[in-house]
Amino acid sequence: MNELTRRRVTAFAIVGALIGAVPLMGAVVDAIEKGSRGAGHMAGAAYGVDVQGVLGAHDPVSGMEALDEMLSAAAADVPDSLSREAVVLPGAREVRLASDVDVLGYVVDRPVSTVEQSLRDAMERKGWTAIPLGGIDGYTFVKQEGEWVWILATCDEVGSSTSVTLRCRHR
Repeated sequence: MNELTRRRVTAFAIVGALIGAVPLMGAVVDAIEKGSRGAGHMAGAAYGVDVQGVLGAHDPVSGMEALDEMLSAAAADVPDSLSREAVVLPGAREVRLASDVDVLGYVVDRPVSTVEQSLRDAMERKGWTAIPLGGIDGYTFVKQEGEWVWILATCDEVGSSTSVTLRCRHR
């Protein structure tokens, strides 16, 4: 096959694939939309959030107010085993727990450097060894004993507050 024929065959294959992909992509998008309509409420319901209620609000401000109200009502109930090991700093608000993936998060109204040092000090008092993340605000905490043996803590400054996320691993 000469070079010109090979290029024509390649171009024909690419154009054919693109044309054939359009209906396939439409089917995929339809399936995702149908699945999200049915699953969106269920996924949000696990966290106490009525996704359809938020999306159905008359304006964006009403939707955000509804979401904030739902999330405030769904504040985390941190298991005793985790609350004994992990630190929720004093003054924390918006405490959330994703227990299916062992992630605990909260917001503290202080600068990131202060929160990071307070978190390190408190975790070390509980027997954790702190390993700086290097270039990222936070630490990896490790421990030889206890139910929880590893916590990755990141601190992200959001305005004048700091968001703390703890990704935890138990034995």
